[in-house]
Amino acid sequence: MPIQHAIWQVADQPAILPAAKLASEQLLESMIVREPRILSSEWMLIGQQEVTSHGGRIDLLAIAPDGSLVLIELKRDRTPPRSWRRRWTMPHGWWT
Repeated sequence: MPIQHAIWQVADQPAILPAAKLASEQLLESMIVREPRILSSEWMLIGQQEVTSHGGRIDLLAIAPDGSLVLIELKRDRTPPRSWRRRWTMPHGWWT
């Protein structure tokens, strides 16, 4: 059974905000670049559309307070299966 979530407008008459879709991943990326706190108030963005040594591309690159790199890959309507995410995450970080 799927879990459903809603975002509510807090007011005298609370109301569920309607769902919306972004037109593109690029729109989401530009929103995050303008306001990185969308993802985390602790990360500092240090790169956008970074090309890796293997010819890949990282959508956004950030650094965490402990100095670790955060690779941000944006997907719209394309969530990979769990097994694929596990295989992809390790090499992606490794070949950066």
